[in-house]
Amino acid sequence: MFLTLLLATLLIFCGYWIQIQQRKQDKLQKALRRYESLSSKEERERQLDLDIADLERQQEFLNTQITNLHQELRELDAKVYLHAIDYYEPKFDFIQSSEYVIHLKNIKLDQERMRKSGKAFISNVKLKLDGSQRKGDKMTKSLLNLIKVAFETQCDYAIREVKYNNVSTLEKKITNIFNKLNKLSDITRCEISLEYLKLKIKELYLKYELEEKQQEEKQKEREIREQMKREEKDRLNFEKAMREVEEAEQIEKKYEEDIAKFRQEMEQAVGTQLADYNRRIKYLQEELSKAKINKEKANSDLKRHKAGHIYVISNIGSIGRDIYRIFMTKSSNPDGYVRTMNPSVPFPFDVQFKLYSEDASETVEYLHQHFNHKRVNIVNEKREFFKVRLDEIEQVVQKIKREAGGLTIEKFEKVPQALEYRRTQAAERKSDSQTNSTDTYVEEEGEIA
Repeated sequence: MFLTLLLATLLIFCGYWIQIQQRKQDKLQKALRRYESLSSKEERERQLDLDIADLERQQEFLNTQITNLHQELRELDAKVYLHAIDYYEPKFDFIQSSEYVIHLKNIKLDQERMRKSGKAFISNVKLKLDGSQRKGDKMTKSLLNLIKVAFETQCDYAIREVKYNNVSTLEKKITNIFNKLNKLSDITRCEISLEYLKLKIKELYLKYELEEKQQEEKQKEREIREQMKREEKDRLNFEKAMREVEEAEQIEKKYEEDIAKFRQEMEQAVGTQLADYNRRIKYLQEELSKAKINKEKANSDLKRHKAGHIYVISNIGSIGRDIYRIFMTKSSNPDGYVRTMNPSVPFPFDVQFKLYSEDASETVEYLHQHFNHKRVNIVNEKREFFKVRLDEIEQVVQKIKREAGGLTIEKFEKVPQALEYRRTQAAERKSDSQTNSTDTYVEEEGEIA
């Protein structure tokens, strides 16, 4: 707001300054016409040119200042956005958007029941009009309808337009219209009930958090679809690589069998027939060399498709201690995949193990089977969480590395960092300590009194 006022003031000042300089220019031109002497006229023209150049420099300076202020305003808008995102505290803790929808419907039903029972818009006194109670009741009903239309219109607008950066402002607007309408209708003893206001505020925040949750779920669905596409692509590429290896092995085997056959036959050959066998064998040996190269390439491609990263991750703040997810990913950016997974949980995951395996599917399958009896969810194997100690996982990882090979430990953290969770705990302990200190102080002060 301050920058906006400053910008407006600067623009007004710039216009005012230009007007002053224009008046000076006009005066100089008038004075110039009064001089008959050529030398005086030339001197005045030079002075006028200098004044104009000075004015242009000042105008350029002001334009630069205006540009800088525009840039500062844009930066301020960005900071306001970040501030709003960082400091909004959710009022509800539903996990799925469907829960918000159900709760929102219940809130609307509660509002409807209050309206029908006369508990939303209330008349606290019986009024008479021209001595008639019937006319008085009719007038009261009309007044309550006016209050209802005015209040509902403002609430509907607020709930429809709510966004990240205006939810608090819209709550204040609803409260202000509530207070204003109640004050205006005080003389007729009509009012909007406080309970009905609370339901409207609740609906406002429910609607906002519902839209946020729906956006979050859409993003998650997109990520799942993309992940499924990647997995399907990886599967097809893997199957293709397997077929190429099998075909290369078959071709190699056929050439070797043909060479062995010709060598056996050429033992009985003489003259031109022997030369023909040598020529054929030489050709087959060349083709066999090509087949071996193709086989090596196919095996290399197969190895690349089989390789991947295996992660063991924890989240003591969200799912408790000694519960780990063991999974593999062939993502080109595995660390980024882990950082962005499961945005619904309150705390981020910590990586305890990051392994690179030449046969990731086989390695993760071995780990899953070994800890199968310690699954958290025993009816859904896609939920790859296990109730197990980290040192047990370490022993199995070392065994695979020692016996099967093809496994590299790129990262191993023996203790979960859980940085945000531990900071939250520390902040809560500090808050409790301050609260206890304040309570003690109040009690002591009371005793003194």
